[in-house]
Amino acid sequence: MDLPAPLYPAKMVKPDADDAEVASRIAQRMAQLPRPLVLTNGVFDVLHRGHVTYLEQARQLGAALVVAVNSDASVRRLNKGSDRPLNTLEDRMAVLAALACVDLVVPFDDDTPRSLIVQTMPDVLVKGGDYSADTTAGAAEVIAHGGRFVAVPFQFQRSTTALVERIRANASSDNVSAFEMRAFEMPVDRELDACGLKCPLPILRAKRALNEMASGQKLRILATDSGSVGDFQSFAKQSGNALLAQSEKENSVFGFVLQRK
Repeated sequence: MDLPAPLYPAKMVKPDADDAEVASRIAQRMAQLPRPLVLTNGVFDVLHRGHVTYLEQARQLGAALVVAVNSDASVRRLNKGSDRPLNTLEDRMAVLAALACVDLVVPFDDDTPRSLIVQTMPDVLVKGGDYSADTTAGAAEVIAHGGRFVAVPFQFQRSTTALVERIRANASSDNVSAFEMRAFEMPVDRELDACGLKCPLPILRAKRALNEMASGQKLRILATDSGSVGDFQSFAKQSGNALLAQSEKENSVFGFVLQRK
């Protein structure tokens, strides 16, 4: 049975030529898109719910959405880890191009997409809620040209880095059955609510609480910052306190159970 070819490759500008040629292709493709034109950028190494929600909302800010993706070399310079990116540039671009809300996916090799933004001058530059115009490359130029910058608040706190750390921890844990126990159900001696606090505040509060507890006692910490996943795993290794369980509820609350050494 002959199946039709996928349509998403037509939405990609592949980095299969020299920089000048790729830049020219990007400019031509973006010039063909309807205005107002929205642009955002990122690594998008492992696409998750936070990403697709953010991209859907960004698309609603204009008539077309362009996603600029860090090259593999650019990702390595971000110091996300020696094995990042997990997926190659072309694979990351393909997954994004398959989304209905995305009209064009383009690569960039610099540390930031500033030169790409200045060259193509979108009408709306979008980043996640933890960015501002002052901290976003190209925002000043877009605003000076009459465009605007929009920070889209995160509806779902997800993190590729935290997900990778969680997978590694589960793979390397000597006691997988204990690690898989639901952190919200395990009996504990004390519970600490750190929801709404940004890292490293949940860690600092956990340290203080553990110092007040006896050896062998268990502390449950609730947090909403997805960065807490990697932080608590690192804290357990460095402090010698055992991370007995970790879980996530549907409302993006993370639970961790630590046992005082």
